[in-house]
Amino acid sequence: MWRQTYSKLTEFVHKNPQIQITAEKIIIPQDVRQQFWQTFDETRREFIKQNFSNFIEETSLLGENYVKTEKEIISLLNLEEIALPQPLKEFIQNPEKALMRELFDPLFDLLKGKIDAETFEEGSSKKVTESIKKYYPKAYILWLELSIMKLLEPDKVFQVPIPKVTIRHARVFLRYAQVRMWDVPHPKETKTISPEHNVASTFIVPDFIIHSKRLNRFMAFRSEAGTAVWTASNPSEKREWIPIPPALVRLGYLDILIYMDETPDNINLIADSQRICRPEIIIQCIVRKEWSKKEAKEKAKLYNETLKPKIGTFIISKEPIEEKTENGIQTLSVGLNQSKLEPVIKALTSLAKEKPQHTP
Repeated sequence: MWRQTYSKLTEFVHKNPQIQITAEKIIIPQDVRQQFWQTFDETRREFIKQNFSNFIEETSLLGENYVKTEKEIISLLNLEEIALPQPLKEFIQNPEKALMRELFDPLFDLLKGKIDAETFEEGSSKKVTESIKKYYPKAYILWLELSIMKLLEPDKVFQVPIPKVTIRHARVFLRYAQVRMWDVPHPKETKTISPEHNVASTFIVPDFIIHSKRLNRFMAFRSEAGTAVWTASNPSEKREWIPIPPALVRLGYLDILIYMDETPDNINLIADSQRICRPEIIIQCIVRKEWSKKEAKEKAKLYNETLKPKIGTFIISKEPIEEKTENGIQTLSVGLNQSKLEPVIKALTSLAKEKPQHTP
């Protein structure tokens, strides 16, 4: 089907010789530009529909649930926004348009004659699949974070403002990281949540900290805990710290870490270059069983053994899966049903009751 639309595109280019698309140059005059781009986009859209319609439907449903939860959180906390990286935001809000972007360069390569149709199909399918595998899990993890936050009935939200490692300043950050220690800033109330992650950060801090009315505790959430380049001079003495296990580097990022404390200053730091704070809960996700079932179970087992979360580890699956508890790891089949996250909330509630809130 996409080839039929592509034929319309090549026919249009052929009928308008003022359009020049070669290896050396691209010239699309103003008087034919609108129709050219319409046909160009039709070709990309048809390719996505033909090969990835199931993913578009799934992602659209996930996006609808995420946007609904996001609006509820914004309303609950009177936030200005939850700021996401633009590529992820577009993937959630308009997955078809986001995936069409992956075909821009390959389709021009096809028009230029640099590749044939079979190569276009193979290469484009690979690029789109890689994009789905990159952003679909991120979207589901964000939905989980906000859903658990909502169930905890938040009334305040904080973020920890840390300097970012930019490419321009990376060498300076790395050089000084070896010779001195730095203070971790205090959490500050915020009107904007910005869970944006870089490969390397000065410190690994929470995506956000909330005060939970339901538990009367402060709760910190962190997804995709990457690598910190600074060493903290003021880690909380009230928390337990574990040397960074080599396994964290070998197996990649943790999906979600959850912390609970009586004060936000005790959970303002997740990890620095040397150590990681022992969490209350670890969550590993299975978004599609054929992608990540085995890997998620391996990570859950390894992280549960090395970080020893106080409550334990949950494997949360978007697809139906056998629910069981084994060696401190509980498997939940959640899908997009927030009520099925109650075992996580009940576990946190039980821990809060074990350690009553101190009163002045």
